[in-house]
Amino acid sequence: MTSFHFPTSKTSFFLRVRKTRFDQKYPSYVISKGFAIVPSSGQDIHATGRCTLAPDQSVPRHVSLASSIRLRNSSVSELRREFINFFKSHQHSVVAPASVFPKRHEGSYFINAGMNQFKSIFLNQSDSICSEFKQLRRATNSQPCIRIGGRHDDLNDVGYDRHHHTMFEMLGSWSFGDYYKKEACSQVWKFLTEVLNLPTNAIYITYFGGDQKLGLPPDDETRDIWLNLGVMDQKLMPFGIESNFWRANQFSGGGLCGPSTEVHIDFKALCGGDQLDCARCLVNTSSPQVLELWNCVFITHRIIADNDVTEKHLKPDLLQPLTKSFVDTGMGLERLACVMQGLTSNYDSYEMNSLMEFIHSKANSCNRSVPTYQGLFLSNPLQDGEIKTDKDHSEITLSSLWNKISGKSSSSAVCSKSHLALDQSWKNFNMDNDLIDMWHRDTAYRVLVDHSRALAFALSDGLLPGRQGLPLKIRQLIHRAFRASVLTGLDTEITTSGKLKSLLGALVSEVTKRDVLSLKSFFNTMATIRGPSCRKSDALTPEQMESIINEEVTWFAPRLFHMEKSFNRCLEECTDRRQLSAEQVTKLMNGDYGHHVSWDMICAQSCWAGLLPPLPIETNSPSDKNKPLLFRSQKLNSNVISRQLHNLCVPFTDDSFKYNCYRKSEPDLNATRQYDFPDCETKLLGLLAIGNKHTDYTLITKQSSSNSDVTSVIQNLCDASNNETANNSLGFIFEKTNFFTSRGGQDADTGFIHYPSKILQFQVIETTFVPDPTSNSSTNGWIIHWCHKPDNLFLSLNNLNFDQSFVLRIDKERRFNLMCSHTGQHLFTSALESLVLSRASNSSAFQHIGGTSHPNYFTLKAAIIGSASELMQEDLGDFTRQLEQKCQKLINENGFISIWNTELAHAIKVKQIRYFPWEEYSAKVRTVCITKEKHPFNDHELADFNSVISAELCGGTHLFELSDLLDIAIVAVKGRQKTIKEFTCIFGHLAKSAHQCADELIQEGRSREKLAIHNPKKAAIHIDWYESVLNDPHYTGFLPLYARLALETNLYHINHKTDIIDNDQVQLYIDKIKIMVENNNCETSQAVISKLDFHRLNELILAFIQLNMTQPFVVYNINLAICYFPKSHSNQTALNLAHMIAKLLSTELGKMHLTAKGRPLRSNHLNNDDRYKYAFLQLSPTADTFTTMTKMQQSLNWNDYHTLLEKCVNSILLSPVYGKT
Repeated sequence: MTSFHFPTSKTSFFLRVRKTRFDQKYPSYVISKGFAIVPSSGQDIHATGRCTLAPDQSVPRHVSLASSIRLRNSSVSELRREFINFFKSHQHSVVAPASVFPKRHEGSYFINAGMNQFKSIFLNQSDSICSEFKQLRRATNSQPCIRIGGRHDDLNDVGYDRHHHTMFEMLGSWSFGDYYKKEACSQVWKFLTEVLNLPTNAIYITYFGGDQKLGLPPDDETRDIWLNLGVMDQKLMPFGIESNFWRANQFSGGGLCGPSTEVHIDFKALCGGDQLDCARCLVNTSSPQVLELWNCVFITHRIIADNDVTEKHLKPDLLQPLTKSFVDTGMGLERLACVMQGLTSNYDSYEMNSLMEFIHSKANSCNRSVPTYQGLFLSNPLQDGEIKTDKDHSEITLSSLWNKISGKSSSSAVCSKSHLALDQSWKNFNMDNDLIDMWHRDTAYRVLVDHSRALAFALSDGLLPGRQGLPLKIRQLIHRAFRASVLTGLDTEITTSGKLKSLLGALVSEVTKRDVLSLKSFFNTMATIRGPSCRKSDALTPEQMESIINEEVTWFAPRLFHMEKSFNRCLEECTDRRQLSAEQVTKLMNGDYGHHVSWDMICAQSCWAGLLPPLPIETNSPSDKNKPLLFRSQKLNSNVISRQLHNLCVPFTDDSFKYNCYRKSEPDLNATRQYDFPDCETKLLGLLAIGNKHTDYTLITKQSSSNSDVTSVIQNLCDASNNETANNSLGFIFEKTNFFTSRGGQDADTGFIHYPSKILQFQVIETTFVPDPTSNSSTNGWIIHWCHKPDNLFLSLNNLNFDQSFVLRIDKERRFNLMCSHTGQHLFTSALESLVLSRASNSSAFQHIGGTSHPNYFTLKAAIIGSASELMQEDLGDFTRQLEQKCQKLINENGFISIWNTELAHAIKVKQIRYFPWEEYSAKVRTVCITKEKHPFNDHELADFNSVISAELCGGTHLFELSDLLDIAIVAVKGRQKTIKEFTCIFGHLAKSAHQCADELIQEGRSREKLAIHNPKKAAIHIDWYESVLNDPHYTGFLPLYARLALETNLYHINHKTDIIDNDQVQLYIDKIKIMVENNNCETSQAVISKLDFHRLNELILAFIQLNMTQPFVVYNINLAICYFPKSHSNQTALNLAHMIAKLLSTELGKMHLTAKGRPLRSNHLNNDDRYKYAFLQLSPTADTFTTMTKMQQSLNWNDYHTLLEKCVNSILLSPVYGKT
């Protein structure tokens, strides 16, 4: 054993911080617990004696196992099989594990427990219980779980302790009203003591000790059951609501809750024998000696709340008893393997140790010498002293290690051999500099193993890295793992063909071959019940997963260096060394230290540097963008309104009339008039009026109010209309409606409500679907029709009541356009998949992610994986043109759109039908089919129907004949270098006009290229034409992408073959710039901002170079501005600053449906130093205004936003980030 001694005089303040963090998170070790034999209402607890054992932190990596343990040293596969077979022998049905994908209504987190797929059974939602589960009474399975986000978010602990993971397998057993506490405890005890034959001295049991505040009594019944089973009183302990009252997430678990009893294992007692120290005081602490192994929950209640409720805000009236009593048990398979293998860390188990060896072999594949995994952890800050490091002891006390980290720059505790060489100021301490490297390297080993397992299971279920929601969390795991591997030298970033061949990619592929396929084969060999959420065949091959990882890290690697530099600069302002302040976090996220750093990366950097993770800061949730406008802007709580409607027994709105549409048999040149949409006559059920405060509302319904109340509410709305803060919004709820509300990516209908005799008319500006709070059904709920107060309201106000009929009329042109948009999206998806799979080898894959349908355009997100993605990137113009031609061919063949109504269980078995695993579908589903021939369907015909072009589960509205779509044009592709690409397309007459315009421009572009090359002296004239076309805002969202790419190629050829400079023009620009400086009164630190006609870009660049100005400049012409920031450099480029300015601008411009974007500026006349000083700022319409610009009322000229531009530019330039090296 080697001991390292550090002077206690150098113990840093940071030690006390880490100790405080530990004490706040866990109960104190040295506490007293009374014996469980004391009745909850009887003898004084102080009379029974106490345990006051001082904890010993020197827990070895390996412990001895008693020879009597039956399955000692068993593998994970053997233990999984033993568990499943045990409960199967006790009449439990084996249920296949669910996908880690949650359903959309279950929130933004992964499947984090085995009970998720049984939620409808627990809540007795008979309409949502699938046929496979209707007779289920007992169940068992092994469920892959991913815990990132929410109440079970342990991400910042992963890699830093022994047992937390982002992904683990949960062994589970359930009783759905069949048996209860006695049999559940008996089964747990029998499996532990008879099947595994664990020493009873090593087992500690906890149970619920009651909660007076909630009126919940102690669970004496469970206590007595354990005593009768033979559990010693010294091993049985009560705990409160924080430890032994389980609560599920409101969305994923429906708020289910109940008392629990837990099994804890004392590692030191696994050797057997009677002369053992008591470990009672280590239960429910972070001591590595005692491990929580198995949790048995008795689900008795449901928390009725609109959002997750903390223990602090939990009240008795929120607890609703369930009609049945349920049992839900869960045990981590990885933890069980540790116990049975005598290992105190999950990362030392046989399965994970083999992955550690794989990492080591890969890291040493390039003639390097990377140490093996040592199992080094930080111990809890309970004592100072020595550090023990040998093969059985690998603990570092915080007092010694954080002395080293908490020097001038704590983030610099990185591998000294890393190519990202950061500030090494901690070397000033007289200590072993390799120590911190050793701990960081072992942490990186653990992070890589853990995150690769989560990534392998997520990717195998079809979840890909993306920009928001669950895909964003997958991307963050990739970034965290790659960062740890690079900073510790485990990954050397091997480049092949411009892409990184990362260690992480190879590791994910290896995990898939081992663990994912092992779990799949296990359940394939057993007779299992397969629910609607069960894991399907792997969506991707291991090789495709590796390709996705490598593509992601190729994009992230260049940014990592700048993120680390930004974090270091931030730490220079961190005075207390405990935690970043909210202001510092905000500045990091805004890029004020040089580069934007995401919230997740800030947390990862903080933990790596020894700081506490920062406190959450309030930001606008991305999910808010998906909320209906009225609920988003007025901050109304739709959950509160839905519960109020439910309690008032208001009938659901019947919206089946939205599909009432007829295509006329007589041809019409105007396709819009080809379709007829009947009005809908209906009765009023409820009226919702928004108050002046935007959060207040009045709800009156037919069940709770009189007709006079309707008049009174609207009269009050009229009286308030003179108030400047008045909202003047009314929400109508009807018995039935023909309005389509926004779902499945399709925009909602607008239109009118007429009443009566059409004298009074309300304009519907938006519709909102409010789901029933007690049902998982996507169809049960109410539709609110939001209207502004009409000008002629007073004419018939007295006649407005619940008894008379209203007439609902939709905007027919908008509906027709939405039908075209949605049908076009289906057709485009099918054509894209066909083209991708036909142009590439078997290594390619296609996955439909989703899309949106708008009146003027549609979008499609799709993952294109493997060689197909590379082929697409090689010639994007040719690819998009072929795709458009494929769509046009199908349209010309005049296919038909038919609806097939069938059972969900039947539909998902048909291979041709596309559906999303994360969507919650009703038992009866609607399949939209595009076919080559008109054909009626029956329930079993589609499986063999060869004329199907596209088939997709969809609740949207569609055309009847494909020829009505006319045409499709691709105008933009986002994420061209990423796995997930987003296509934006226009359709109909607009697409036809766009293609005609594109052909004319391409022809002229080719002609001008030849003329410019033939006569270089006149090249400038032609260059001006290209730049005017490419920057013309009228072509934004209109010009097909293949045409734009062709023109850009023409311009590139001209610039590189005719490098002719007009010196007179250069001098003219120099003179104009000098005049701007003379007329400008601002300080030299502020930018000169002015309008300038820069039709000759190269000449303008040369003018700035010759002047060698020290003052920033922003010159603009129409919607394009050129930024010149002379203090910019490689670590803080003008483009980075342009992105920051664009972000500030877009906050204000967004109100006018405009946005600003930073763009790179390239010129052959810029050398390596000058190229960092220039960037473009482009003014563009937002996505929701993607249409011909003649329809826009907003100006696309920087001159109209000069003041705003000046304010935002100087705001960034005056911040510390500009000019800082």
